[in-house]
Amino acid sequence: GLLYDLSSTSHGVGRTLRRFTPHYAFLIKEKIFSVSRGFNATNLVTILDAPSEKHPLRRSMYSLITKQNYEAISLTLPNCSNCGAKRLADNQKFCHQCGKQLVDESAFRLCMKKNLVELPLTDFQKSVIKQTNFKTVEDVISSKNTATEFMKVKQVAQKRAATLEFKVRTWVNEFLA
Repeated sequence: GLLYDLSSTSHGVGRTLRRFTPHYAFLIKEKIFSVSRGFNATNLVTILDAPSEKHPLRRSMYSLITKQNYEAISLTLPNCSNCGAKRLADNQKFCHQCGKQLVDESAFRLCMKKNLVELPLTDFQKSVIKQTNFKTVEDVISSKNTATEFMKVKQVAQKRAATLEFKVRTWVNEFLA
């Protein structure tokens, strides 16, 4: 056959893996290890003697960033919808400048996860959205070129794209007000 059975290896309970090695004569005959049509024994030996590839590393969060940086990560909540002031803390309930009640985290997340076809839009606008990669309000708000994405759809020019983007942003402002 094309494969030879090797000894099994165990990666824990119920995770015993069967290992195989290929029949090298067939692979050499088919010039799998050669770049050109010729035969180079030195290159072939180098390839066959090379160590096998290791499993990829399984990273933990702390191996990517320090614990200090991990603990410094915070949720960026929207500014005050009345005066535009930035929040001083994530758990802040009222604006420190104008005193208006701030949108809480759950309302903001609920708004961002809203499906675009559920917004009060015309049938044509909903069909345009279905032809784009935008699925949620968050997709539109976080996009750098929202109008350009809308204009990829037939019958949508700059004005229709701008109108559609304006309607989504207006709905967000009303939802969060």
